[in-house]
Amino acid sequence: MNTIMKQLKVRRDEMLFDICICMAGAALGVIGCLIGEYMGGRGENLWGSGIITFCVFLLGMLALAITGIASVLFHFNLLVGMSCTRKDFLKGFIAVTLVRFLIIYGCSGIVYLVEGCAGAASGVDMSIVFSMLMVLIIMAGTAVILFAGACILKFGYKVTWVFWTVWMAACILPSRISSAMSNHTGSIFDRLGKFLVKAADAFTPVTASALGVFLTVVLSIISIVMLLRQDVRY
Repeated sequence: MNTIMKQLKVRRDEMLFDICICMAGAALGVIGCLIGEYMGGRGENLWGSGIITFCVFLLGMLALAITGIASVLFHFNLLVGMSCTRKDFLKGFIAVTLVRFLIIYGCSGIVYLVEGCAGAASGVDMSIVFSMLMVLIIMAGTAVILFAGACILKFGYKVTWVFWTVWMAACILPSRISSAMSNHTGSIFDRLGKFLVKAADAFTPVTASALGVFLTVVLSIISIVMLLRQDVRY
């Protein structure tokens, strides 16, 4: 517990940064609502539609992912190089990351409650953010941040090209697969889309959650093993 408290003190600037990012997300959402109301005319009411909550949550999670990975790189070499054990670093890092997730979650919840008072008829459905699924999302997010940071520490920044390739594939492939399936081209994208549809039909919420937990545990174990064996680099 003492180690965790020390890391919380060392990294309190990151938590303040999360609060500032959430405030920036709220400001961005308000500007978006004003622009949408202006462009759509007086009859367009975007207040309370969930747009502000969405901006707070999305911007906060994006900033946490980027700064969390950078924090692994910086604080591992700093703390372990100053006689902190690798196990204590892992305990503290996981605890701090969970606290940062909770800060963003709490800010999003406050904005969600405020937006709910406006009572818009339609908008962005943010109910998933405040469901039990968020527990799995927070655990998975922590595992992914730790895994990405551990990989960069181990293999250097060249591994970021692998992450970039995976990210671009995740952004581009869905539209390519959807287009191929719509036109029944018979291409590899068409066949891949049909396979994914069949696989998705076979999943239930229980099996999907079980798979998510399994992947989270696997990523966590790999990350922990890598960091326990990682040398300090200056």
